[in-house]
Amino acid sequence: MFGRFGPNWPSRAIMGRHDGVPAPSVYRRTTSRDALYFIVAVLFRTDYLGEALRKAKADLPLNDSKLWGLSNVLMLINGLLKYRHPEFTSEMLDEVERMIHGLDEHPFLIPAKLAAIRANRLAKN
Repeated sequence: MFGRFGPNWPSRAIMGRHDGVPAPSVYRRTTSRDALYFIVAVLFRTDYLGEALRKAKADLPLNDSKLWGLSNVLMLINGLLKYRHPEFTSEMLDEVERMIHGLDEHPFLIPAKLAAIRANRLAKN
């Protein structure tokens, strides 16, 4: 699926090098953080949301102390849960829940959306 990048492409592209070519570290360079929405959205679509959320939680600043902090990723997740919730697997919902647990960041309405999505799925079964 990832062609020449291999199955571990998201980790290698985000965290370091692949085949001797340096990859951008979007979590460390201020000039690259404006691409974070795109990267998290792409990893969501390629079933690597958990990896993207763990990396974002570990490396992005909290409380909007920087222009592109963790709250921006939470806003993206909030919007995806609202408009693209059928695309979330149960595992993805669990990853989102693990990410927001214990954060000192405003969770928007993510906990309520997670509960509503799960309740709706239970009602359908």
